[in-house]
Amino acid sequence: MEVYEHLSRQDLLNRIADLEKQIENLSGKQDSSVCSRSVTTENKRNLEKQFGSKALEALPDMLSVLDYEGNYVELVSSEKTVHVGNSSAAMLGKNIRDILPKDAYEIIKTNLDQVIHTQTTGIACHSLPLNGEKHFFENRIIPLDDNHVLCICRDKTEAIQTQQKLEMVKSAVNNSIEEIYACTIEGNLIFANAQFYNSYHLSGDIREQKIYDIYPDITRDSWQTQIQNLREANGTLKYTTSHKNADGTSITLEITTYIVKEYDEEKEIVWTFGRNISERLQQQRKIRELNFIMDTILNNVPVYLFVKDTGNEFRYLYWNKAFEEHSGILADHALGHTDYEIFPNPEDARKFREDDLRLLTNGEKIEYQEDYMTTSGEIRTVNTIKTLVPFEDNKPPFIIGIAWDITELKNTETALIEARIKAEQSDKLKSAFLANMSHEIRTPLNAIVGFSRLIAETQDPEELRQYDDIINLNAELLLQLINDILDLSKIEAGTLEFVMKPVDLKELCQSLYNTHLHKTQSNVRLILDTDAPDMTITSDNNRLAQVISNLITNAQKFTTEGEIRFGYKQKDKNIEFFVQDTGIGIAPQNLESIFNRFVKLNNFAQGSGLGLSICQMIINNLGGYIEVESAVGKGSTFRFTIPIDGKEKNGKTPERITSIQNKEKHMDQHKVILITEDVNSNFLLLKAMIGKEYDLVRAVNGKEAIELNKTVHPDLILMDIKMPEMDGLEATRIIRQEDKNIPIIALTAFAFESDKAEAFAAGCNDFLTKPVSIEQLKKALGKYI
Repeated sequence: MEVYEHLSRQDLLNRIADLEKQIENLSGKQDSSVCSRSVTTENKRNLEKQFGSKALEALPDMLSVLDYEGNYVELVSSEKTVHVGNSSAAMLGKNIRDILPKDAYEIIKTNLDQVIHTQTTGIACHSLPLNGEKHFFENRIIPLDDNHVLCICRDKTEAIQTQQKLEMVKSAVNNSIEEIYACTIEGNLIFANAQFYNSYHLSGDIREQKIYDIYPDITRDSWQTQIQNLREANGTLKYTTSHKNADGTSITLEITTYIVKEYDEEKEIVWTFGRNISERLQQQRKIRELNFIMDTILNNVPVYLFVKDTGNEFRYLYWNKAFEEHSGILADHALGHTDYEIFPNPEDARKFREDDLRLLTNGEKIEYQEDYMTTSGEIRTVNTIKTLVPFEDNKPPFIIGIAWDITELKNTETALIEARIKAEQSDKLKSAFLANMSHEIRTPLNAIVGFSRLIAETQDPEELRQYDDIINLNAELLLQLINDILDLSKIEAGTLEFVMKPVDLKELCQSLYNTHLHKTQSNVRLILDTDAPDMTITSDNNRLAQVISNLITNAQKFTTEGEIRFGYKQKDKNIEFFVQDTGIGIAPQNLESIFNRFVKLNNFAQGSGLGLSICQMIINNLGGYIEVESAVGKGSTFRFTIPIDGKEKNGKTPERITSIQNKEKHMDQHKVILITEDVNSNFLLLKAMIGKEYDLVRAVNGKEAIELNKTVHPDLILMDIKMPEMDGLEATRIIRQEDKNIPIIALTAFAFESDKAEAFAAGCNDFLTKPVSIEQLKKALGKYI
């Protein structure tokens, strides 16, 4: 029976017919063959019964004989083709009403009665639950004689389910907005959905047409090229194309094409899915146009416009052109960052954040006036309005801000004065000259006015004599200054001083290692070479530390991984120091100019006291020399050599150093103020004003202020602006890089608003102009210590 399992009903009937013919042939040969005489009529019947039974059992249908009352008289099917859930033995003699559910029974009984009445074949269809699933059956009822019918029952479940799925797929394909079609490798269309028909006004059977006869942008050659591209792309290809459809409308399609083999894998079918994206592209163009118009409007209005995301640390989402131009902060730098990350003055950022939090708490629009510092150090005044933009689903709101600059309105008088001064100046040199003269006049005036007031307050003869000498000295200086103004000839210049004393190299290097260790990136190792012996040399400890520190700092700036190694070793009567890194290195063309003044290969300000040119000058003054070896991508090694026994430049330790050392012994008694002042009379005046209340430490230039701030750790710094070697602004900037909290008050003879703005931009907390009264000075100090 296994031979017949996969044959259709018609195939089986044909097979039965073939068997009957074979039997007839055998019967017909009885008279002509000796062997066939042994085949009797009984054998023929047995043969027919044998083959017929097997053929019927192989049918996938349930075959049963019913009488006119609906009783099962005979079942000629195998057990596996009994579709009603009962065995053949259990069904014989039973009525169909006892076997089938009521609904199925009524359908079969009605059709049976009609067949009996008409004596023609009838078909009855019903469903039946089997094994927990719903099955569909087709029953063919055929009249046999006056009392019996043959019922052929076939399970149509799989065919019906397949047909339903096919209808669903066909419906989905025909209702898709995509153009879907299939064709052979040669380009013969074999299928197209409704959208394809509609797009190209097609009708009827398209299976005789070529795709390149319908598609306007496909030719026979381009079709073959596309097939080749498909094969090279492993059977899948995506692209975008534009053309005009049947009514002349230009459309753009997003195409996806596949090569699919049929079930026999002998024939390849090309399936193509084309989505019309013309409307989407048009909407995108409209959005871009509207965005361009909106950006043009927002970037050309003379007000600041910005948007912040309160749910992401108040980071900026929008920053218009006017804000760029006035603040000096580019939108690319502002977007995605907070106020603390983009504004140069931390105090401005703090105020902005407080306003944002107040708005977020109250939820009401706020309007106020505020000042802020631009990247150039200019102080601008604006009127600002901020409001919230709420969202659904508890999404944090946005802050929209509008601000307009009123600096010119508030400073009209100042602007007119500055404009008049600028008109009177012939060039930049004249402007610089006037600024210098203002400083030089106020410096002696500060001493004269200050000590004149103090003379009236003291009874000490020694102090009176000292104050009188100072006043006379500054009067002479002022008289000489008037002569200098008339001659247009005086510009001051400073000189660098060195203090030679014993220096413990191990202690110096260990101190520098501890200072720079926490500044080194996590993936860079700072290594102090400990192979060198303990040594004490005669040199300037501070200047030596300054050079090594600067070289280490440079290495840290340009080394992102690897190591930075430094140390020293003895070479005859000299000591060689080295700082070696695995950083980016220096290009060969820059090695010769690396120590020149104003050469900047990094972000340090030109002319800085920490530049390599100053390092070279210090080493030269210590009787040594400095050199560099470098390879791009591999790193650099800086070496400098100085004598073990350095010579004192002037043969003695300056008094100011002794004064500082003496002061360090009394740090625990009062608050310590570091006074950076190059003019002796000005320092003595300050000492007379506040020396009894505070411990005073003096530096005569910006470089000394930097070093003393590291060693003395004062509570406050009074910073003069114009000084030799390094001015107060540059010193303040460098101090602020390492110490964000120490109060710094500018105390200077410069008096213009621009000077004040520059001081704040450099990092000063307050600004006092010479001459200063004792009341003004103490009031300013009281704010911070």
